[in-house]
Amino acid sequence: MNWPPGPACTALTMKTMIPALSQLHKNRAFLEQEVIAAVKRGERCFIVSNSKRFIDAARRMIQTECGDQIAMRVITRENSRDDSIVRFLANIKEEFCRIQVLAGTPSIGTGIDITFPNDQVLVDRVFGFFYPFVNTHTDIDQQLSRVRHPGRVDVWVNPATFNFTSNVDVIKDDLARAYVVPKAVRGRRSDGLVDYDRDDPLLNLYAHVVALQRASKNRLVELFCALRESNGWTVEWVAGTPSASPMTVAKDMLEAERAEMLLAAPSVDDADYIELDEKVSKGANLTKEERTTHERNHFERTVGVRLDENLIEMNTDGRLLDKVRTLAGVLPLLAMDDRGNDLVSALLEPTDTPKGRLQKRETEQLITVLMRVANLTAGNGFNKGLVSVDTLTRFVAICRENRTVIEEVMHEPLRGDFHKKPTRQLNAFLKHIGLELTLAKVEKIAGRKIRYYTIPADLLATMTRLALSYRGVEARLAEEREMAPRRRSNHAEQTMIAGPTPAEESHLLSRFLLGPP
Repeated sequence: MNWPPGPACTALTMKTMIPALSQLHKNRAFLEQEVIAAVKRGERCFIVSNSKRFIDAARRMIQTECGDQIAMRVITRENSRDDSIVRFLANIKEEFCRIQVLAGTPSIGTGIDITFPNDQVLVDRVFGFFYPFVNTHTDIDQQLSRVRHPGRVDVWVNPATFNFTSNVDVIKDDLARAYVVPKAVRGRRSDGLVDYDRDDPLLNLYAHVVALQRASKNRLVELFCALRESNGWTVEWVAGTPSASPMTVAKDMLEAERAEMLLAAPSVDDADYIELDEKVSKGANLTKEERTTHERNHFERTVGVRLDENLIEMNTDGRLLDKVRTLAGVLPLLAMDDRGNDLVSALLEPTDTPKGRLQKRETEQLITVLMRVANLTAGNGFNKGLVSVDTLTRFVAICRENRTVIEEVMHEPLRGDFHKKPTRQLNAFLKHIGLELTLAKVEKIAGRKIRYYTIPADLLATMTRLALSYRGVEARLAEEREMAPRRRSNHAEQTMIAGPTPAEESHLLSRFLLGPP
C-alpha cells in the first residue's frame, strides 16, 4: 500500500521544472524539530546530509519522537550495496511512494533522479543538513536536487567561515617553495630563495584547483546561496529558536548503546574474523551485532590492546584508531642517532633560510615538526615542560610562513586567530594523535596573566602505549610476511625498515616519556 502524500504545502507552488523557494535555517536544532513536526503530520520527507553520523542519529530521533511504525528507509555507506537497497534505488520512483521517510548520505548515488510522472509533487519536504570539509556547495546542491519537484526545501548549512588562503599567486608560490611540483623548481637563487617556473602547466593547474576548492570551503553558505539563486531559486533565511534539540537525546542513546554493545561483543577466532572482515570489505549486509563484533575485534587485532570503557570513551568520534596510527608514525621520528642527528632538525632546516618553507611531507612528519617548534618534544622524546603564548613565538612564525602547506597536509584551515591564540591552534594539531593541552597553572607577572599548558601525563602514557602496541603488531605481521617469501610485498619491507626492532619496543615507552624537567 502506498503511503499517501501529506497536506499540500502553502509555502510555495511548484510548476514543471521551475524552481521556487529554499528556506535556509540558521539554527540546526530548530530544523530538526521541523523534521519531527513534518513526520508527525504525515508528510513524505526526503532527508539528506553529508554526515553518516547525523543520518544515523536522525533515524533514531524520528523513531523516538514519532514511533517505530514510521515507514522509513535509510541509505548510508554501510548498506548502499545491499541487494534490497540496490533494488530500491533502481525503482525509486515507485518505492519512495511506499514509505514516508527516505534519509541518506551521498551513498545514495549520483545518478538518482526522483521525478514523478507529470511532475507530480509527491515529496512534501526536502530537508538538508550539511557540515564543512566534506564536500563543496555544488555537491550539496546536487544532493538536494535529487527530488526534482519537492513541496518545500529546508536546509541548514554549518555557517562557519574559514580562512584557507585562496589567492592563486600565493598558493602557487607556497606550493613551489614546498617542492609540491618538483619539476617546476629550478633550484635556489643566490639569496637563498627557491627559483621556479611560474608558467609551469602542472604547477598552475594545481594552484587553481586548490584555490577553487578552498574558496568553496571558505564561504560554503554564501556560494551555496549564490548557486541556488543563479538556478532560479529564492533563498529565504529562517531564524527559528528551538526549546530543545530532539537530536541530543537520540545521539546520547546511540552513544550509550554503542558502548554497551562494544563491551559485550565477543572475541572471535581467526577464521570467523577473516570471514567477517571480508564481508565488511565487500560492503556486505551485516547486522548491527556483526558490525559491532567486527569493530571490536578489528581494533584489538590492529592495536594489540583489549578495548575497555576508557578506550571506548576516547573513541566517541570514531577516529581513535586513526590517531593511534598517526602517533605510531610520529614516535620513531623523535629519536636522535648516536651522533645527535635527528630527522626533525633536517626537516626544519629550510626554514632557517630567508622565506624558506617546509616541504610538503606526510602528516606524521609535519606534526612532529610542529611539536618540536612548540617545544613539546626534544631529541629524546616528549618534554615534561610547560608551554604558553610567550613560548610559542617560533611556532606562530612557522605556521604563518607555511600556511598553505600545513593546510594542504592537515586538510583543515589554520584558525583565523592562531597568532593570538596559538595554544588552541596547537591543540588542533595534537588532536590528530589523540593528545591535547590542558591548563597546568596561571601566573601573574607584571600585571599580566600567563597561562601555562601541558599534555596530561596519563593521556600521553595511554596514547603512547597504544601506538607502541600498534607498532609491535605491525612489526610482527611484517616478520610473518618476511618468513613467507611468496607473500612478501614492498609494503612489508617498508614497514620493517620504518619501525624499530622488536627488542627496541620494550624500551620505547620510557624513552618517549622522559624529557627535560
